[in-house]
Amino acid sequence: MKKSIIVVVLVLAVACLIFGQAKKQTQATSAEQNLMQMEKDLINAYLKQDVASLDRLMADDYVGTGDEGSLSTKAEAISNLKSGASVPSSIVVEDIKARAWGDAGVIWSRSTEKGQSQGKETSGQYQHTTTWVKIAGRWQAVAGHSSKIVKK
Repeated sequence: MKKSIIVVVLVLAVACLIFGQAKKQTQATSAEQNLMQMEKDLINAYLKQDVASLDRLMADDYVGTGDEGSLSTKAEAISNLKSGASVPSSIVVEDIKARAWGDAGVIWSRSTEKGQSQGKETSGQYQHTTTWVKIAGRWQAVAGHSSKIVKK
């Protein structure tokens, strides 16, 4: 009888742990939801060429890595939009995931994009990673990386 009670208690404890972990893994935390919204705001600002929003969303020392390995600062990214060197026409995010650890977080997303950069067509599917850090109480993008998805 005593062994049966111990087995039942252990089974219930394990079930509660498994259920709790599964629930935790499937529900985005409020920080992760906030990061996903910040990423969407960043994409919309880029599409609308909204320099004021980009300035607010990107940290002053932001560095982006393009799909060909080129690096660009926040100032260069904004300058390219203003000058017409970068001309986005559409970005459709098909998958987005977020993870947050205290005052740091990462977004992984896949999107289909249309646009031009430096006079070249840049349309296609891309995989993106954006690193966000809470600076002075608000989330800002500090780094980004984009890789064009090559169909095999």
